[in-house]
Amino acid sequence: MGYFDEQHHTLLAEPVGPGDHVRGPVTSDVTLVEYGDFACPFCRAAYADVKALLARMPEVLFVFRANPRSHLFRDAEPAAEAAELAAAQGRFWEMHDRLFESEGVSRAELVTAARAVGLDVAAFERDLDAGAVRAAVRAQEVSGWHSHVLSRPSRPLAGGGGRLRGDDRAVVGAEAQDPPHGRGGEADAVTDAEGPPLPVLGVARR
Repeated sequence: MGYFDEQHHTLLAEPVGPGDHVRGPVTSDVTLVEYGDFACPFCRAAYADVKALLARMPEVLFVFRANPRSHLFRDAEPAAEAAELAAAQGRFWEMHDRLFESEGVSRAELVTAARAVGLDVAAFERDLDAGAVRAAVRAQEVSGWHSHVLSRPSRPLAGGGGRLRGDDRAVVGAEAQDPPHGRGGEADAVTDAEGPPLPVLGVARR
């Protein structure tokens, strides 16, 4: 959830850059940035919606940033770190999908996922225990705070490359069951041609 008033615009504070985890064409005119939590039931429920949306709209650039809410879900931080450790071994998206599709994200399930996606499991467990990527996960979470991300899953959508220009707005999602929002022509809901509007999605036009 973000702020929806004239005094507190919800903007993508940290532009998409080379350190981000991206899927899709980097030259896209629309970038969907999700701040998500692998342990959050709303994020897990919304995963299928995002996957279906990207299948229908392959021209959209999708970016995932960690937003673990450890005060709510004890496995949130280790799961976010697990995905980041997978990225270090070139398997971020395989781990991203596996975690959202798994029954849970306990330590045992993280190790099972690491093995399933082909990671060096010994290195994975060593680095997970050492907190080797904790700072990287924290930086993603902080960028969400700066973008006024208040709950999960939140998904700003921006013009090409994730850079919002001038008085462009980003629409940030509330909880997954909430309806989509729009702001006076500056952002419109993304709709599913085969059904009702998808939850919590919008487009900030260039």
